[in-house]
Amino acid sequence: MPKSTVPIKVIVLDDTKRKTTAPPTSTVMAFLDHARWTWLKKELADGDAAGQLMIIAAHVPINVEVTAPNSEMCWWLNPEMP
Repeated sequence: MPKSTVPIKVIVLDDTKRKTTAPPTSTVMAFLDHARWTWLKKELADGDAAGQLMIIAAHVPINVEVTAPNSEMCWWLNPEMP
């Protein structure tokens, strides 16, 4: 349990894999490019220097497997679909 005298810093991390920054052979669903990695390290260093308890919130999407042409998950392969 955090102490009431220790400030809390919540870092919300955008770890969305971008086609332009992730390695083309990468199969992971989340990725930190150089700019986001640098930003995260600075936020952690700043929080550490300020004596803050830090919480990192991020979302790593699950890998989607399309089992049928009209699957609800077709958006993964065809982002033009509604």
